[in-house]
Amino acid sequence: GPKVAVKTHQESVKRGETAVLRCEAEGDAPLGINWRNRVGRIEPIYDL
Repeated sequence: GPKVAVKTHQESVKRGETAVLRCEAEGDAPLGINWRNRVGRIEPIYDL
């Protein structure tokens, strides 16, 4: 199965500022990572 490594911490930024979220995942393709906040999905600027 997939392996996911996330170092959790609280991240706070003001509207318009940039936050960097990192996650390492290994497993059989296709893998997908989704980030969410209190109000819903965070749209990625870059798909890796």
